[in-house]
Amino acid sequence: MKAGLGRNPSFTWRGIWEARKWLEAGCRWRIGNGRTVHIWQDQWIPGHISLVAEGVRGCEGLNPPLVDSLFVDNVRMWDIQKLRSLFNPSLVSDILKIPLCSDNVEDRRVWAHERNGEFSVRSCYRFISSQAGPQIAESSNMQAQQKFWKHLWKMKVPNKLKIFAWHACKDSLPTAVNLVKRKVIPNATCRMCLSEEENIAHAIFHCGAVQDLWRYYLPELIRDKQMSLVDLAMQLCERNMAGKMCTFFALAWGLWYRRNKFVNDQILLGTASVAESVHVLLRSHAQVSIKIRSEILKFYKWNPPSAGSLKLNVDAATFPGWDKAGVGAVLRDEKGRILMAFSRAEILLKGSESLELLAIFRGMQQCVTMGVSHLVVESDSLLSIDALNDDSMTNSLLGVIYYEIKKLASCFVLCLFSHVYREGNRVAHKLARNACKVDSMEVWWNSIPDCISQTVWFDECL
Repeated sequence: MKAGLGRNPSFTWRGIWEARKWLEAGCRWRIGNGRTVHIWQDQWIPGHISLVAEGVRGCEGLNPPLVDSLFVDNVRMWDIQKLRSLFNPSLVSDILKIPLCSDNVEDRRVWAHERNGEFSVRSCYRFISSQAGPQIAESSNMQAQQKFWKHLWKMKVPNKLKIFAWHACKDSLPTAVNLVKRKVIPNATCRMCLSEEENIAHAIFHCGAVQDLWRYYLPELIRDKQMSLVDLAMQLCERNMAGKMCTFFALAWGLWYRRNKFVNDQILLGTASVAESVHVLLRSHAQVSIKIRSEILKFYKWNPPSAGSLKLNVDAATFPGWDKAGVGAVLRDEKGRILMAFSRAEILLKGSESLELLAIFRGMQQCVTMGVSHLVVESDSLLSIDALNDDSMTNSLLGVIYYEIKKLASCFVLCLFSHVYREGNRVAHKLARNACKVDSMEVWWNSIPDCISQTVWFDECL
């Protein structure tokens, strides 16, 4: 990183040297023993550039000013009192979220913009693009659109309605205006009202032939003829009216069918019959979804371990309002009997994967103290389980946690990591959510706590 350009550099070296600033900006130090990383000059705190660049003044009392001087003497854990004396509360909170390794592992520079910590040209290009135009990526309009598309694809409606909604919002339906552009028809006038040009917003919402329907079902929508279909739908999204958004696009789908029936077959359906058909469609879809959901629960239910092994189910939950998180774990035998369960409050770490890994780590710690020999660890975090099984994350920012889990796994005669769907991990999820009521940690031995009694009973009934 500190090499010079030289007198007569090759074309390749010049290119690498010119791109060095992006490599430095995209790399971050993963803290191991803390003996290599400069507190003020290096990038080591998640979400921050170097402290010098952020205008944080250094302290002359630390000599040398390396990260290991922020640890408790002879113990690899953060010295909270020292941190509070040096940094503002926000920085202290971010530093405490950095996991530390119990062994003497060297600090490592990793690429922060790839999950596995390894540099790739693709992620570097994305990083440079994001830095070149942050005002575009961070605009409120862009965020609102992202929220809208997320809500659209999560609508609880038949898939054909979602696909229709996507085509309608992208203005890719064969309206009269679009057909004129393609020189398919000569006139863009709406065939229903014969007064205005037919674009998608007019055909579905602004046309006088459909206004009675919208006034009845969605009177709260602002009726501005300049508004596109996306603008109309985003009104509902911005008001957090997801159910109304389903109604909006379901009625839009019905009205588009009505329009096509009239244009192609000269059959005019009443708006009341369209609304009734849409309601029947949504009702039947909801009933089928409930039935499918019940079948899924039976298929993805919790399954006991094989004889001689114990199964540990773990999960994590976040409580942003309290700036804390929680982990929960339950240990059961081959007959489904609960041997141990706990809820534990934790610091709110950065990213869901780090919390899921912390839940695995805490659960395994408890099993080691119990003398368990054969263990199956189940989590609903597929990313974490896959990484633990193929060692793909050793170079990542979370590599320290992966290292500690692997180290714990060596304490068992047999330790397997297995993925389970959320439906089969409900007990651990309840315990993690229960951590919001816990100051530190609550453990139950050979008993079923009230917070999970109903869920355990439900698991046994499947």
